[in-house]
Amino acid sequence: MKLLEIWERIGKQPLQITRRKDAIVFIGDSEYRIKNIRYDCGQFIGFEAELKEQVEWINKEIKPKEDTWIIVKDKDGKEYRNHQWTGHAWYDFVIGKDSCDGWRSDVDIVSWKYQED
Repeated sequence: MKLLEIWERIGKQPLQITRRKDAIVFIGDSEYRIKNIRYDCGQFIGFEAELKEQVEWINKEIKPKEDTWIIVKDKDGKEYRNHQWTGHAWYDFVIGKDSCDGWRSDVDIVSWKYQED
């Protein structure tokens, strides 16, 4: 498959989906998450990927991309979905059928990872 064909197909998806979804590659029964693009002398040559099961939790001192859906974990290991780093604070969101409300999170966050739907 050519890059242009991938781009054209992704471009038909709603932005709401493409902003929240990780790019996954299926090889046999295994799933890989694309984590980077590799270049050679400025030219695209391919993607770097890691096994989806091996996605590691990231320390809260390293902040995620702003306004990106993440899962956070507290000191007891409990996971909380629908969080975002807004550039100045962690926010927790409740997503309803026709609404999305957010407020500063009261979770004692120790780590995070990007949320996949």
